[in-house]
Amino acid sequence: MLPGVEPKEVNIQVQGNTLTINGERRDFRETKEADYHHREITYGSFQRGLLLPEGVDKDRLSAEYRNGILEITAPISAAALPKKIEVKALPISRHATA
Repeated sequence: MLPGVEPKEVNIQVQGNTLTINGERRDFRETKEADYHHREITYGSFQRGLLLPEGVDKDRLSAEYRNGILEITAPISAAALPKKIEVKALPISRHATA
């Protein structure tokens, strides 16, 4: 979740198996009334690194930002999915000994 962060202020990079998200939060609020003046400024940078699991297709990573929520999709490549191996039944040998 990145409330108060503009999507253009978010940077996502992949290097090796590490996904890095960084950006800067800037928020300015001001209230002027007849008998008082209130100003609030919040800002700061952030960075988060995540280790991607083995088999992620890095060329198909995507990111969407909606209502303060950043969603990153990291699909698994077809080569990394489990492969079923068929077990072939062989005829019973008549020369089997106990």
